Amino acid sequence: MICPQFTLKIFADPLCCWSWALAAELRRLEAQRKESLKIELKMGVMIESWSRFSDPLNNIFRPAQMAPYWDFIGRQCGRPITGKVWLDDPPGSSIPAALAVKSAQQQSESAGQHFLEILHEAVMIDGKNIAKEEILSELADRAAKQGVLDFDQMISKISAPETVYSLRCDMQQAAAHRIGRFPAILAEQSTHPPSKMLMIGFRPAEVIWHSLNLDPKKLPSTVQPAESQPG
Repeated sequence: MICPQFTLKIFADPLCCWSWALAAELRRLEAQRKESLKIELKMGVMIESWSRFSDPLNNIFRPAQMAPYWDFIGRQCGRPITGKVWLDDPPGSSIPAALAVKSAQQQSESAGQHFLEILHEAVMIDGKNIAKEEILSELADRAAKQGVLDFDQMISKISAPETVYSLRCDMQQAAAHRIGRFPAILAEQSTHPPSKMLMIGFRPAEVIWHSLNLDPKKLPSTVQPAESQPG
């Protein structure tokens, strides 16, 4: 077994539209360098609660102000993002969805990554409030029907102490690296001694590739996610 040359620790948030945009770029990287590139998903918590959240840079202090920002980002990155959820049924916190991802991730790394993709699509395309227990259950059922994870195991462990601890560890890692915005990429290279590089914010695949000193001409133009099944 070949040890990956690079490990990319991705700090993402279920309510972060830029985190979803980054996922498409990461698929392009994996498609070309899967044998020497390992991706580890770490959960950030962008919105612990709206009483404690503010984004002065984008002038966002309450849910309704997030809607036009998401619409703008959708146009900027070319992904089908709509901000209607922030007007119709705004999520109150990132924590429930982040715990759901950590629960899925206990089954496998790929289950966690796939479920985060399902969450992003649900909130950004379908306008579903992914902070609600019934919505998380519905989406977990969809993932189970796709063969991604075991429904009963995931639902039973969302609030389990080990899941809460796992999320807390991710948050502590983010704080230790002074990550205050998402997404963020912590790139670690298997050298002696190991080298690390932190990239804050969205980066196109070409920029990430160049930062790792790889040839951007070898990147595929696009890679589609695994096709979703109706659920």
